[in-house]
Amino acid sequence: GHRFAADAFRAGSPALVISAPAAAQELEALKAPYFLVKDSRAALTSLARAYRLLLDARVVAVTGSSGKTTTKEYTRAVLKSRYRVHANPGNLNSLIGVPLTILAADEDCEYLVCEAGANQRGEIDALGGLLRPDLAVITNIGDAHVGYFGSRDAIAQEKGMLLRHLGAGGHAVLPRDDMYFDRLSATVQGKVSSFGRSNRADFRLDEVAFAGGRLTFTINREPVALAAVGEYNAMNAGAAFAVGDICGVDAARMETQGYGMSQPV
Repeated sequence: GHRFAADAFRAGSPALVISAPAAAQELEALKAPYFLVKDSRAALTSLARAYRLLLDARVVAVTGSSGKTTTKEYTRAVLKSRYRVHANPGNLNSLIGVPLTILAADEDCEYLVCEAGANQRGEIDALGGLLRPDLAVITNIGDAHVGYFGSRDAIAQEKGMLLRHLGAGGHAVLPRDDMYFDRLSATVQGKVSSFGRSNRADFRLDEVAFAGGRLTFTINREPVALAAVGEYNAMNAGAAFAVGDICGVDAARMETQGYGMSQPV
């Protein structure tokens, strides 16, 4: 990437953060502003951490073994029906993607929605510390990347690290049907809300059906229709509905202006 530092400046980058002295010499010749650091990835993280502390936005972090991107998109749409929202594009959920997402947020955004992914131990803890979420969503605990973690128990432990960054004023949204629900909820200092098919779910999904290209269901008896297939997308929407309700978006607004008939990722 350092080979293209001068090209980036010529293309309009106002300043560059670099770690290669050779690139610095080239930028000097162009009189381009730059910061020469020892580790540019570490600098990216530090910049994002500092900017996160300046933002007044409430942060919603989404993780899980599957459904992260779709749940993030549904959550973005639901919150956007009432608030100014910034979310990570696509599935930029890594130790590079998350800092870039934070730095791209407008200063006046009211909500920052960001998914957090991991394929090795420690990544969710690092991303949680960077995001400092006000709300944390776990979609499910499955076998994705089990080859890296060794077991589903280890995956649950890794995903659960996000909850440790909520603090006493935080709010967790967890899958009530998941076998790890009790284990996850026990680590939360703040509030816990649940979604799922279980009668014990705070946001209960029922009457799930697919016909005419639409997935229809109810959440606490509120009707929802999506341009999607699969009960898993109903679950993803249920998590987003829970976040919207917690954040003061009424059900009618969520359906008509939020994810009603939206396309999953």
